[in-house]
Amino acid sequence: MSSTAPPVAASTNASRRTVAVGVLADHTSILWVYKVIPFLPLLGMAAAFLPSRRTH
Repeated sequence: MSSTAPPVAASTNASRRTVAVGVLADHTSILWVYKVIPFLPLLGMAAAFLPSRRTH
């Protein structure tokens, strides 16, 4: 059997992200958030090139 997270966990994470974006929009502006959000996937791609934390 494959172990997958229950749907509740996924919706909780989505809710947290939504709240974080809302707080960011409150502190800056919604236009600034709209300009920054498209670049977030680039951060994820750049993270793939970070060195491994494993020590041998």
